[in-house]
Amino acid sequence: MFFEDILHKLLHPGTLAMLIPITAIVGGFYLAALKIKAKNQKQIGPEERHMLAQTLRDNQEIKERLGNLEAIITSIDKDLLQLNGLETSEEDKKKIKALAEQLRQS
Repeated sequence: MFFEDILHKLLHPGTLAMLIPITAIVGGFYLAALKIKAKNQKQIGPEERHMLAQTLRDNQEIKERLGNLEAIITSIDKDLLQLNGLETSEEDKKKIKALAEQLRQS
């Protein structure tokens, strides 16, 4: 019922008469923005393209390193709980498990 009321109001001739020019204006701004973006992309030189490609490669490498660090950190709780040479109290074990869970969720 709610959506039918909204649809009925949108299809009202007065509303349509107002939406048509608004849509044309917004569409004109969108096309102008696309033309400016295309023009700016043509102005990028080979040096800028090389820098952009290098930045993208660096970004991918950083993402991979971050994934590795996340894997290491989330496995720390198992490693710490399995240490034989150190005595770990039950309270410390609970703290380690809680910290590992927080790290997994973030």
